[in-house]
Amino acid sequence: MVEVAEKVGFEHRVGFGFQDGFHEDGASYAGLVPVVASVTPDEARESDSHTIIVAGSNFAGATSVSFGAEITVDSFVVDSATQITAEITIPLGATLGAYDVSVTTPDGTGTLASSFTILSAIFSLNTPARIGSGYLYPQYGEATYALARNAASQEHFHGSFGIGQRLASSKYYVYRSGLYFSTGSWIPGDANILTAKLRLFGKYDFSTTDFWLHVVDGTVLNGSGSNNGADGLQDEDFGDLLGETQSLGAMYSSSWNLDPYVGPWSEGNEIDLNAAGLALISKTGTTKFGLRSSRDIAENEPTGDERVHADSARLVVTWERTS
Repeated sequence: MVEVAEKVGFEHRVGFGFQDGFHEDGASYAGLVPVVASVTPDEARESDSHTIIVAGSNFAGATSVSFGAEITVDSFVVDSATQITAEITIPLGATLGAYDVSVTTPDGTGTLASSFTILSAIFSLNTPARIGSGYLYPQYGEATYALARNAASQEHFHGSFGIGQRLASSKYYVYRSGLYFSTGSWIPGDANILTAKLRLFGKYDFSTTDFWLHVVDGTVLNGSGSNNGADGLQDEDFGDLLGETQSLGAMYSSSWNLDPYVGPWSEGNEIDLNAAGLALISKTGTTKFGLRSSRDIAENEPTGDERVHADSARLVVTWERTS
């Protein structure tokens, strides 16, 4: 037997045997307003659809669920008086931040303020090295290692990338590369950069002595790499890179593969950039990186061939917007 509150005229009395929520004459009486206690998950990214669990009480007979004006509730199911499962869509460009979640029944609306947060979508850029990118080395070799390594300038060659050192026929060679990427046209100024990978697509592996291939700061490089002329890599960039020794990311030459570039999904030889490398990605112009051998940086003379060569390069960046 269920005890229910019954209203007759202006008096209240207790009756027995009636369905909860109804008077003796069958008319409904005011029930309990919904209470929203939690939202799971309590955050989601824009430009996607999500399944959200709303927990609380007094959800029976819910007529609507709201996550705010910018979020579409595609459908919802009242699983029980204490749980609702909602399917929502957050459009690209929605205002980021916290939103109220509300459940409405015939007895009223319950709201949990700032209980659901819209996060930015994760955006991605996969861009090739600009045509002014390339490598530098003493084309005809130098008589001593010091001359080859410490020269203020060496010949530059556009379009491919050599990294390492070589001793051949009593001549010394040191190979350094410079890469330019158009990033400012794609990445907004308020972006929070999450990850970046440099992908090098191997053409040759001449190394008989292994070494670390380091990405270094390339902001010293001439121009913006927009063409093969004065705006691209120049002879003096060889000497400019001599002072760049901090590693922004590295891979060991024994892992070098010769997988060609066949499409944006190609990974090639992938180097993850560290926080210092991420900080150098330009949101307003051209991003520049250099490539050097660990043995070049440490001034270890080559005893044979210790170099690799790539015929193309790409930079893959992910970021999220902050406003």
